Amino acid sequence: MRVEPQLRTDPHLADVEAVPGEDQWETSGFHCRELGPDTYALTYTLRQAERLTRRLTLWRLIHSGWKVLYHQGTIIEPDQAGSPLG
Repeated sequence: MRVEPQLRTDPHLADVEAVPGEDQWETSGFHCRELGPDTYALTYTLRQAERLTRRLTLWRLIHSGWKVLYHQGTIIEPDQAGSPLG
């Protein structure tokens, strides 16, 4: 996994070295929606080389900080990439 320098603020990723030739990840289309008190849904698109996925992460703010409640990634087939339902 290649971790760009700006992503190295996470202490769990601090020791991960960039590996030449590995895929670079490109994200786009971020949307955040409040679902309830201190609970949010974050959606975005992730491109890893030729693989395109739509991602959803549910977050809740608790006393110790943000906690992921759920995460899913769904592969988008090339014929679905432009479809709003794809």
